[in-house]
Amino acid sequence: MLAMRHYSLGNFRDAEALSQQVLAVQPAQADALFILGGIALKQGHYGQAEQWLLRALHKAPQGSASLWQALATAEHAQGKLKVAEKHYREALRLDEGLHEVHLNLGTLLQVDERLEAAEACYRRCLALQPNRAEAHVNLGVLLKQRHQLSAALLHMQEAVRWSPADGTAHRNLGLLLMDLGQFKEAEASFRQAIACHQDDPLAISNLLFSLNYRDDLTPEDKLREACRGGQLLADIARKREVPVFTDWCHEPDPQRLRVGLLSGDFCQHPVGYFLESTLAHVDSKEIELIAYDTSPKDDEISRRLKSGCSAWVNIKEMSDAQAARRLHEDGLHILIDLAGHTAHNRLPLLTCRPAPVQVAWLGYFATTGLPGLDYILVDPYVAPASDAHQFSERCVWMPETYRCFTPPTEVIDINPLPCSTGHVFTLGCFNNLSKLNPRVLKVWARILQGLPDARLLLKAPQLGSREDQEEFRQHLQSLGMDITRVDMEGSSDRASYLRSYHRVDMALDPFPYTGGTVSIESLWMGVPILTLKGQDLLSRSGENLLMNMAMPEWIAIDEDDYVRKAISRASDPAALSSVRANLRARLLASPLCDAPRFAQHWTHTLRQLWEHHGACINT
Repeated sequence: MLAMRHYSLGNFRDAEALSQQVLAVQPAQADALFILGGIALKQGHYGQAEQWLLRALHKAPQGSASLWQALATAEHAQGKLKVAEKHYREALRLDEGLHEVHLNLGTLLQVDERLEAAEACYRRCLALQPNRAEAHVNLGVLLKQRHQLSAALLHMQEAVRWSPADGTAHRNLGLLLMDLGQFKEAEASFRQAIACHQDDPLAISNLLFSLNYRDDLTPEDKLREACRGGQLLADIARKREVPVFTDWCHEPDPQRLRVGLLSGDFCQHPVGYFLESTLAHVDSKEIELIAYDTSPKDDEISRRLKSGCSAWVNIKEMSDAQAARRLHEDGLHILIDLAGHTAHNRLPLLTCRPAPVQVAWLGYFATTGLPGLDYILVDPYVAPASDAHQFSERCVWMPETYRCFTPPTEVIDINPLPCSTGHVFTLGCFNNLSKLNPRVLKVWARILQGLPDARLLLKAPQLGSREDQEEFRQHLQSLGMDITRVDMEGSSDRASYLRSYHRVDMALDPFPYTGGTVSIESLWMGVPILTLKGQDLLSRSGENLLMNMAMPEWIAIDEDDYVRKAISRASDPAALSSVRANLRARLLASPLCDAPRFAQHWTHTLRQLWEHHGACINT
């Protein structure tokens, strides 16, 4: 068939014309229907492709492997995952050697969190086509999900080797290197990803996020990089023809402020934990909340958050232009970004100002550098007035604290100090392993040397396999730490994670990237944290917590003081027992958990921002 020859050569215009001629004479000609379906599929017209291919299947019920593959691909692209899986498997029944089908089926199964089955698909694809970079990337991401970092690294490196111009491969390699604590190497990968694909906003955000872990960069260095990245994101929005808005509503004194919340973390996530109690106490007569969800999830927290919003808009599948128009049409007074350069952000659409006042808050511990983000909500502890120059946004200082914690729903009591009940004194850190840079670990090695009977418990996602634990032990040993006194665990569900604090006498805060949710959960479980005084928002999270709990004595002024304080506190179990017994009550009585009070401060702050905007408009 001449039409099929043109189709196989990529001459789609001729193939389509000839197929239509055939169908005019033979409406049931299956090959012509298949060709039209295949052309629509390659053009991204998935619904149309599905219709043509179903007609072809109706005329040839047994189908062919190629027909089942094309139909499944069209269904997969439309989110019809169950039927797509069935049809992928039918294609493989007819031809087990279709490497593309193994890859696509693996992708579908991975999204459905059937990781073992997805891994088998990727490995079968690679057995058939060892140089398939996309399969190496997907398998690497899957192994990373399963906390098998060393194995994941091999596949990410293979992806880059086979496809050196693939920005996605470089970006995913960078993410893995971040997890492994290799930040300079991660930076190089992200910069290579941007060089390969300058219009990839994920690579830009990944680069800026990775720089937060670097202890050899000053706040000024990070600000310069952030502003450069922010401008690149603005350029991307312009290339994508996202409209720039200036015709906002200008109500001088609205009875209710319409406030948009932009995030992909309205769920069991640190953002959700800090957001929930605040929104529950916001007066709906003063503020109307509209959530714009960039990565919808359905869990207990997301369901509770929805009850406090007048509207909940899923913008995940919207383009930046579509999402920006939707936000603008909703007539927002203030738009709050809760992501910064973290996952699921939609920063490019913010550069086009869908709302007249745009604010960064809560989800990112640094400046975004983004044109169009006017303000950032901070407090005097994380950002003293002298640090205002570290931000591209204008600092707005909330009284006491810029965040309010929602206590866990899990009912877990505080236990007596472990070392007072016959256990070895245990220091602990449950932060992401990426925060434990060599500088931190060398300081902790000094603490262990000063406490010869103590142990250190590390709990992190990167310690989920014995292989990765052994690799990290070797790293610790190279930094002078006695690895026989270090215990390691991978991640666990939240209740088990919180119970792990029953084994910890005192927590150590890393630096410069200090703990946030992990630290306040430690305090909730009666375990005090020792933190190091920082130089920017990122490194002052511990100060925000301890100053609001009137515990400044747990803030070290430098590394030597950190070591001295750790040894001194550990040497006084009676004092630690007293602190432990009262710590949860102290936390609950502090501004960190006073949601009604915080919600009033938050509402007042937003009202002031709107009034300031109105004053600027009228001058």
